[in-house]
Amino acid sequence: MPDTPAQESIQSFIAKWQASAAAETANSQMFLSELCDLLDVERPRPQGDEEDDYVFERRVTNVTTGTINFIDLYRRGSFVWENKQGSDSASAKTTLSGERIKLKSGTARRGTPAWSQAMTRAKNQARRYARSLPDGHGWPPFLVVCDVGHCIDLYADF
Repeated sequence: MPDTPAQESIQSFIAKWQASAAAETANSQMFLSELCDLLDVERPRPQGDEEDDYVFERRVTNVTTGTINFIDLYRRGSFVWENKQGSDSASAKTTLSGERIKLKSGTARRGTPAWSQAMTRAKNQARRYARSLPDGHGWPPFLVVCDVGHCIDLYADF
């Protein structure tokens, strides 16, 4: 049986993002926007004022330290989303001039204890961001930690 257009879109999305690695800043917002398209849900809105309730890089002030932090993706009443991006291995590539350049491993090499620890730290980071939300926003029912192109860990708390 041939793939339906939806199945083809899903497979194309997976193939594209599985090939990405070690570039969280460069990849995460595009990944999330394309995930929204795939799921047929609204993309995050442009930044506005402090009341932004569905945006990338939602500003929050840490209640303990007073430092400013930014939630990778926030949707009021729904989730705090924290992105990371590891890689499957540290590798190198050859440039046109023949020079070998070591590629980054990103957050950490996937499948290693360091990667597991990094993902746990990301979950704790998302929890700190949730605690830093304005009182009127309430606690989000989901904390999401994503290794872009590899996994999405969903933590429920309602």
